[in-house]
Amino acid sequence: MSDDSSSQNVDHVNKTESENNKPSHTTKAERPKRKKGNVKKAKAEARLKAEEESRLLDELAALTVKAKQEEQAQKLVTIPLMLYRIQSLIASSLIAPPGLLFKFDHSTDRGGIGVFALQDIKAGTEILAEEAILKGTNEHICKEALFKVLSDDKKKRVMFLYHHCNCKVPLCTETRLAQIHEINSYGAPSGPTLYGVAARFNHNCLPSIARGVSKEEFMVFRAARDIKKGEELTVNYTMISGPTKTRRGYLLEKFNFLCKCHSCKNNMVCTESDVEQVSLPKGVEPTTPVIGRFTKEEAAAFADVEAWFDDVQKGMVTIQRAQYDYMAKHVVAQDPRVLDRKGRGFLAKRTLAFIVQYLKLNNKFGLDDTVFDGFHVRNAEQLAEVTEENFGVIMEELADSQR
Repeated sequence: MSDDSSSQNVDHVNKTESENNKPSHTTKAERPKRKKGNVKKAKAEARLKAEEESRLLDELAALTVKAKQEEQAQKLVTIPLMLYRIQSLIASSLIAPPGLLFKFDHSTDRGGIGVFALQDIKAGTEILAEEAILKGTNEHICKEALFKVLSDDKKKRVMFLYHHCNCKVPLCTETRLAQIHEINSYGAPSGPTLYGVAARFNHNCLPSIARGVSKEEFMVFRAARDIKKGEELTVNYTMISGPTKTRRGYLLEKFNFLCKCHSCKNNMVCTESDVEQVSLPKGVEPTTPVIGRFTKEEAAAFADVEAWFDDVQKGMVTIQRAQYDYMAKHVVAQDPRVLDRKGRGFLAKRTLAFIVQYLKLNNKFGLDDTVFDGFHVRNAEQLAEVTEENFGVIMEELADSQR
């Protein structure tokens, strides 16, 4: 307090002396100088104030960024732990069919559920032979109907599988089943095919097990080399050779993960010979009992779905044929509605809407509206392209007829 009092007294004395020394009046010449000096002083003070405010804002921004980073770091710590607990719970609820050489467990290396050897396994030993839980077909409508007739147990096993959307649209319209099938299916002669147990194998560019498809489209897996007890059993998802960049790019695009297998981490090239070593001969026959076989009831239900889908496909072809005939008729009549590309685009949209309505009217297996929404989005671009191709054919036929 004494320091403050002293400074006030000094200020008072200095101020008084300064005032006493001032002349009693200023000349006209001095007034503009004074005014100019005050303006400069005000500008300097404003600049300093602005700089101080800017500095404070920068500090606040830095603190905000730091807080967000710390919050994000906290999330990065907690989320994997939560996922680990969830995946562990799922793994504990999954039991491999009896008599097999492996179990399901949490994969610390790859995340999610993995398959692990229960004992040492010699190279060439058959590890699994499995019938598809959903047969191959390229049309999601049929897959959705096949899923509807599965037993409740098989439905649960399917819905437990990892799902991810690759549709590349802002608002995904794919059903969960479509996402599951897209990312977990294996290639088979009849189309992408989903196997309930085999879907649990994780990827490795140089895997521990080889795979192949039998004539009946059973998926067969055999040890590609000697495997130790507790080792994770892995397959090659892509069956493609090439450098790490190529393999990683495909896996990231198709399966939504960055491969960190030994080959990729060490930037190794996978040769065609490497791929051949993990590919079983075409039409390989299983030597162990095939798991997941259809019951007579399931086989009959699947046959019913396939017969329904054959009829539905015929109906869709009839609708597209009607579109072709309509377009041909109006091309001859020089109708601008089909001669203009925008008009043909509108025609394609109307045709697709009619097909979707037809499917809804023939919805024998109680498919949800989300299935039809996904069908609409998935086929919009394709039908527009087919419409343009058909228009080209019509124009060529018309030109030939006029020669």
